[in-house]
Amino acid sequence: KAAFVESRLFDDDPAAIPDHPLLRVFDLATHEFLWVHSDQMEPYQYDLTLSDKLILPKTHRDLLDVLTTNLDAFTADIIEGKSAGNVILAKGIPGVGKTLTAEVYSELIKRPLYSIHSGTIGTTAEDIEKSLREVF
Repeated sequence: KAAFVESRLFDDDPAAIPDHPLLRVFDLATHEFLWVHSDQMEPYQYDLTLSDKLILPKTHRDLLDVLTTNLDAFTADIIEGKSAGNVILAKGIPGVGKTLTAEVYSELIKRPLYSIHSGTIGTTAEDIEKSLREVF
């Protein structure tokens, strides 16, 4: 493949513009930026059937359904520039399905899940605030 493609930008003058096949992408699993060849890219296919496999108490499922059904109602700015999306803080002992629930609902709303574990953001209020500012 040619490294440059001929193009006509202004006044029908031919100009050479670079044609680079690499894209910089962010890996949500490793939290790293990577270079990927464009031939390796494909649209992500969300699995909308996952909620049928998730076992939750009805009250929990109803709450999550409300929070994920009409996202526009929860992302509208009441104060200009203060709402950047939804954040759900899940609390519970290990193994009850917090992460699995987040992954399933991420699929349902067709948005990537950026998962942060408490051990990676610090133990003091200052460290946590600094880490969250860097992430968001």
